[in-house]
Amino acid sequence: MAKAKNLIVLFLITVLFPCNVFASNKVELKVNKTDLTVGDEITVSANLPGDRKSYAVLATLKYDEEVFEKIEEENFDIDDDKMTISYNTQNHKFGIVNQSGETSSELFHLHLRVKENAHVGDTNIALTNVSSSSGQEKENFDAASIRVSVTRDAKVGESIPINKENKITKDQESKITVFTMTPILIVLSILLLV
Repeated sequence: MAKAKNLIVLFLITVLFPCNVFASNKVELKVNKTDLTVGDEITVSANLPGDRKSYAVLATLKYDEEVFEKIEEENFDIDDDKMTISYNTQNHKFGIVNQSGETSSELFHLHLRVKENAHVGDTNIALTNVSSSSGQEKENFDAASIRVSVTRDAKVGESIPINKENKITKDQESKITVFTMTPILIVLSILLLV
């Protein structure tokens, strides 16, 4: 009888005191080239984590306009002809919608070209404020970034500007509340069962 009471107490402690577990919840960014020079074009690919699918995705694109040419809607490639993208060149926000249903986990390929007078050094290309909708549920994702390095030769009499790396603040990990045994609960359970 005492063991049954101890098990009930242990169960109640576990249910009443859930702990937070940190999980990565980031859009995956890949780039085909990381060392760049003037005129180079790179392709950045973005995928939802795991095999997630959604009807719509919203995000903000961050890139250094002192390094890359201005991005337009035409810079984005989407493999699925049923998906459309809308990109705002003023605030760099964009949305991807699948008119016939769920999007694939692959979101887009983005083509960027290094400017003739690009600042040199490291720079990040990032997605922030990323969220997706499955129609009934909305899911937010952590910021994701990828770093590239730019070099170029100086023109006669030119002092090449050094890029101030546009660091994206450390990605915050999502807090997910789960019912799991913390070390304190494990010790309590052992003591209760003895």
